[in-house]
Amino acid sequence: MKKISFLLVCLWLLFSGFAQQIIKTNSAIVYTSVNNNEKREWRLTDKTTLDVFDVFLPYPQINTVTFSTDLMHSVTYNDIKPDTLYTFKISFKDTLYPIGVIIRSKVPSTVSAVDRMADLSLLWSEMRYNFAFYDELDFDFDSLYRAYIQAVMHAQNDYEYYTLLAKFMASVKDGHTELVATPIDRFTDYVPLILRSFMGDLYVTSIRIPLDKIMPVGSKILKIQDIPVSKYISEKALPFVNSKGYVLQ
Repeated sequence: MKKISFLLVCLWLLFSGFAQQIIKTNSAIVYTSVNNNEKREWRLTDKTTLDVFDVFLPYPQINTVTFSTDLMHSVTYNDIKPDTLYTFKISFKDTLYPIGVIIRSKVPSTVSAVDRMADLSLLWSEMRYNFAFYDELDFDFDSLYRAYIQAVMHAQNDYEYYTLLAKFMASVKDGHTELVATPIDRFTDYVPLILRSFMGDLYVTSIRIPLDKIMPVGSKILKIQDIPVSKYISEKALPFVNSKGYVLQ
Protein backbone atom coordinates (compact mmCIF):
# COMPACT_ATOMS: atom_id res chain seq x y z
CA MET A 1 0.00 0.00 0.00
CA LYS A 2 1.36 3.39 -0.97
CA LYS A 3 2.34 5.67 1.87
CA ILE A 4 0.94 9.17 1.92
CA SER A 5 3.00 11.90 3.54
CA PHE A 6 1.99 15.20 5.09
CA LEU A 7 4.23 18.10 5.94
CA LEU A 8 3.18 20.04 9.01
CA VAL A 9 3.98 23.71 8.57
CA CYS A 10 3.09 26.68 10.72
CA LEU A 11 2.21 29.72 8.63
CA TRP A 12 3.57 32.11 11.22
CA LEU A 13 6.63 30.32 12.58
CA LEU A 14 8.19 33.46 13.99
CA PHE A 15 5.18 34.12 16.18
CA SER A 16 4.21 30.60 17.18
CA GLY A 17 7.50 28.82 17.69
CA PHE A 18 6.15 25.72 15.94
CA ALA A 19 8.75 23.81 13.92
CA GLN A 20 8.20 22.04 10.61
CA GLN A 21 7.55 18.31 11.05
CA ILE A 22 6.47 15.37 8.87
CA ILE A 23 3.81 12.77 9.56
CA LYS A 24 3.09 9.69 7.41
CA THR A 25 0.01 7.54 7.04
CA ASN A 26 -1.32 4.67 4.95
CA SER A 27 -4.84 6.05 4.83
CA ALA A 28 -6.86 9.24 4.69
CA ILE A 29 -7.38 9.14 8.46
CA VAL A 30 -5.52 11.21 11.02
CA TYR A 31 -6.19 10.92 14.75
CA THR A 32 -6.34 14.00 16.94
CA SER A 33 -5.90 14.27 20.68
CA VAL A 34 -6.08 17.32 22.92
CA ASN A 35 -4.16 17.29 26.20
CA ASN A 36 -3.47 13.56 25.75
CA ASN A 37 -7.15 12.71 26.06
CA GLU A 38 -9.10 10.25 23.96
CA LYS A 39 -8.13 10.15 20.28
CA ARG A 40 -10.69 11.26 17.73
CA GLU A 41 -10.77 10.19 14.12
CA TRP A 42 -10.26 12.93 11.55
CA ARG A 43 -11.18 11.51 8.15
CA LEU A 44 -9.82 13.65 5.34
CA THR A 45 -12.32 14.23 2.57
CA ASP A 46 -10.49 13.95 -0.76
CA LYS A 47 -7.42 15.05 -2.70
CA THR A 48 -8.82 18.42 -3.72
CA THR A 49 -10.36 19.71 -0.49
CA LEU A 50 -8.46 21.49 2.27
CA ASP A 51 -9.59 20.03 5.58
CA VAL A 52 -9.80 22.21 8.68
CA PHE A 53 -9.45 21.27 12.35
CA ASP A 54 -10.22 24.04 14.88
CA VAL A 55 -8.91 24.05 18.44
CA PHE A 56 -10.13 26.45 21.12
CA LEU A 57 -9.23 25.71 24.73
CA PRO A 58 -10.24 27.87 27.70
CA TYR A 59 -8.06 25.91 30.13
CA PRO A 60 -5.40 28.07 31.85
CA GLN A 61 -2.73 25.37 31.92
CA ILE A 62 -0.31 24.45 29.12
CA ASN A 63 -2.25 22.70 26.37
CA THR A 64 -1.15 20.28 23.66
CA VAL A 65 -2.61 19.05 20.38
CA THR A 66 -1.35 15.78 18.86
CA PHE A 67 -1.85 14.37 15.36
CA SER A 68 -1.12 10.66 14.89
CA THR A 69 -1.60 7.98 12.21
CA ASP A 70 -1.91 4.24 11.72
CA LEU A 71 1.87 4.07 11.14
CA MET A 72 2.44 5.19 14.72
CA HIS A 73 3.77 8.52 13.47
CA SER A 74 2.75 11.53 15.50
CA VAL A 75 3.33 15.26 15.83
CA THR A 76 2.55 17.25 18.95
CA TYR A 77 2.04 21.01 19.16
CA ASN A 78 2.89 22.29 22.63
CA ASP A 79 2.13 25.57 24.36
CA ILE A 80 -1.34 25.95 22.88
CA LYS A 81 -2.46 29.16 24.55
CA PRO A 82 -5.84 29.36 26.29
CA ASP A 83 -8.67 31.43 24.81
CA THR A 84 -6.96 31.40 21.43
CA LEU A 85 -8.40 29.91 18.25
CA TYR A 86 -6.00 27.63 16.33
CA THR A 87 -6.99 26.45 12.87
CA PHE A 88 -5.05 23.47 11.49
CA LYS A 89 -5.35 22.89 7.75
CA ILE A 90 -4.31 19.72 5.90
CA SER A 91 -4.32 18.54 2.28
CA PHE A 92 -4.75 14.83 1.46
CA LYS A 93 -2.38 14.22 -1.45
CA ASP A 94 0.29 11.78 -2.58
CA THR A 95 3.29 14.00 -1.92
CA LEU A 96 4.39 16.43 0.74
CA TYR A 97 1.84 19.19 1.25
CA PRO A 98 1.47 21.70 4.07
CA ILE A 99 -0.75 21.79 7.09
CA GLY A 100 -1.08 25.44 8.00
CA VAL A 101 -1.73 26.65 11.52
CA ILE A 102 -3.59 29.93 11.69
CA ILE A 103 -3.27 31.46 15.14
CA ARG A 104 -5.62 34.20 16.24
CA SER A 105 -4.66 36.15 19.34
CA LYS A 106 -8.21 36.07 20.63
CA VAL A 107 -11.71 34.98 19.73
CA PRO A 108 -12.67 36.92 16.59
CA SER A 109 -15.27 39.66 16.53
CA THR A 110 -16.72 39.67 13.03
CA VAL A 111 -20.30 40.91 13.51
CA SER A 112 -20.64 44.67 13.10
CA ALA A 113 -22.61 46.86 15.50
CA VAL A 114 -25.26 47.42 12.83
CA ASP A 115 -25.68 43.68 12.24
CA ARG A 116 -25.81 42.96 15.97
CA MET A 117 -28.64 45.44 16.41
CA ALA A 118 -30.43 44.07 13.35
CA ASP A 119 -30.13 40.46 14.54
CA LEU A 120 -31.41 41.18 18.04
CA SER A 121 -34.25 43.32 16.68
CA LEU A 122 -35.26 40.60 14.23
CA LEU A 123 -35.43 38.02 17.02
CA TRP A 124 -37.45 40.40 19.19
CA SER A 125 -39.85 41.19 16.32
CA GLU A 126 -40.41 37.54 15.40
CA MET A 127 -41.06 36.65 19.03
CA ARG A 128 -43.23 39.71 19.64
CA TYR A 129 -45.61 38.94 16.80
CA ASN A 130 -45.27 35.22 16.05
CA PHE A 131 -44.56 33.43 19.35
CA ALA A 132 -47.73 31.49 20.13
CA PHE A 133 -47.54 31.95 23.90
CA TYR A 134 -46.39 35.57 23.99
CA ASP A 135 -49.41 36.70 26.04
CA GLU A 136 -48.62 34.07 28.68
CA LEU A 137 -45.10 35.33 29.44
CA ASP A 138 -44.68 36.32 33.08
CA PHE A 139 -42.23 39.14 32.31
CA ASP A 140 -42.06 42.19 30.05
CA PHE A 141 -40.39 40.95 26.86
CA ASP A 142 -40.00 44.50 25.50
CA SER A 143 -38.05 45.52 28.61
CA LEU A 144 -35.84 42.46 28.22
CA TYR A 145 -35.15 43.45 24.62
CA ARG A 146 -34.13 46.95 25.66
CA ALA A 147 -31.83 45.55 28.34
CA TYR A 148 -30.14 43.26 25.83
CA ILE A 149 -29.39 46.08 23.40
CA GLN A 150 -26.53 47.36 25.52
CA ALA A 151 -25.26 43.87 26.34
CA VAL A 152 -25.21 42.80 22.69
CA MET A 153 -23.57 46.02 21.51
CA HIS A 154 -20.79 45.70 24.10
CA ALA A 155 -20.11 41.96 23.60
CA GLN A 156 -16.34 41.49 23.37
CA ASN A 157 -16.35 38.89 20.59
CA ASP A 158 -18.48 36.51 18.50
CA TYR A 159 -18.67 33.90 21.25
CA GLU A 160 -20.05 36.37 23.77
CA TYR A 161 -22.40 37.87 21.18
CA TYR A 162 -24.01 34.58 20.10
CA THR A 163 -24.15 33.42 23.72
CA LEU A 164 -26.24 36.47 24.55
CA LEU A 165 -28.60 35.81 21.64
CA ALA A 166 -29.03 32.19 22.78
CA LYS A 167 -29.80 33.35 26.32
CA PHE A 168 -32.28 35.92 24.99
CA MET A 169 -34.18 33.25 23.05
CA ALA A 170 -34.13 30.82 25.98
CA SER A 171 -35.78 33.38 28.24
CA VAL A 172 -39.27 32.41 27.01
CA LYS A 173 -38.68 28.82 28.25
CA ASP A 174 -40.33 27.13 25.31
CA GLY A 175 -38.95 23.78 24.16
CA HIS A 176 -39.53 24.63 20.50
CA THR A 177 -37.88 28.04 20.59
CA GLU A 178 -34.10 28.33 20.61
CA LEU A 179 -31.12 29.71 18.73
CA VAL A 180 -29.25 27.00 16.81
CA ALA A 181 -26.55 26.61 14.13
CA THR A 182 -24.37 29.57 15.09
CA PRO A 183 -20.56 29.94 14.91
CA ILE A 184 -20.51 29.48 18.69
CA ASP A 185 -20.10 25.73 18.13
CA ARG A 186 -16.46 26.12 17.10
CA PHE A 187 -15.62 27.52 20.54
CA THR A 188 -17.38 24.82 22.55
CA ASP A 189 -17.33 21.08 23.07
CA TYR A 190 -19.29 18.59 25.11
CA VAL A 191 -18.06 17.28 28.46
CA PRO A 192 -17.49 13.50 28.17
CA LEU A 193 -19.28 12.58 31.39
CA ILE A 194 -22.76 12.16 32.85
CA LEU A 195 -23.83 13.86 36.08
CA ARG A 196 -26.77 13.02 38.31
CA SER A 197 -28.31 14.92 41.20
CA PHE A 198 -28.79 13.09 44.53
CA MET A 199 -30.17 14.86 47.61
CA GLY A 200 -29.17 18.25 46.25
CA ASP A 201 -25.60 17.25 45.32
CA LEU A 202 -24.13 16.47 41.91
CA TYR A 203 -22.22 13.23 41.24
CA VAL A 204 -20.35 11.67 38.33
CA THR A 205 -22.21 8.54 37.18
CA SER A 206 -20.34 7.92 33.92
CA ILE A 207 -17.11 9.23 32.40
CA ARG A 208 -14.87 8.38 29.49
CA ILE A 209 -11.54 6.64 29.83
CA PRO A 210 -8.89 7.89 30.68
CA LEU A 211 -10.60 10.82 32.40
CA ASP A 212 -11.92 8.39 35.02
CA LYS A 213 -8.43 8.33 36.55
CA ILE A 214 -8.80 12.03 37.33
CA MET A 215 -12.50 12.03 38.21
CA PRO A 216 -13.74 8.48 38.97
CA VAL A 217 -17.40 7.47 38.97
CA GLY A 218 -18.98 8.52 42.25
CA SER A 219 -17.05 11.78 42.51
CA LYS A 220 -19.02 14.64 44.04
CA ILE A 221 -18.86 17.90 42.10
CA LEU A 222 -18.23 20.76 44.50
CA LYS A 223 -17.18 23.59 42.19
CA ILE A 224 -17.00 24.38 38.48
CA GLN A 225 -14.40 26.98 37.52
CA ASP A 226 -14.05 27.71 41.24
CA ILE A 227 -17.78 28.55 41.51
CA PRO A 228 -20.02 26.47 43.84
CA VAL A 229 -21.87 24.00 41.65
CA SER A 230 -25.40 25.14 42.56
CA LYS A 231 -24.52 28.76 41.82
CA TYR A 232 -22.78 27.80 38.57
CA ILE A 233 -25.82 25.86 37.33
CA SER A 234 -28.21 28.65 38.30
CA GLU A 235 -26.15 31.41 36.68
CA LYS A 236 -24.23 29.68 33.86
CA ALA A 237 -26.46 26.81 32.72
CA LEU A 238 -30.17 27.23 33.48
CA PRO A 239 -30.49 30.61 31.70
CA PHE A 240 -29.69 28.78 28.46
CA VAL A 241 -32.20 25.96 28.98
CA ASN A 242 -35.17 26.63 26.69
CA SER A 243 -37.74 24.65 28.70
CA LYS A 244 -39.40 24.99 32.07
CA GLY A 245 -39.03 22.58 34.95
CA TYR A 246 -35.24 22.12 34.99
CA VAL A 247 -34.08 22.66 38.55
CA LEU A 248 -31.31 21.18 40.69
CA GLN A 249 -33.00 18.97 43.23
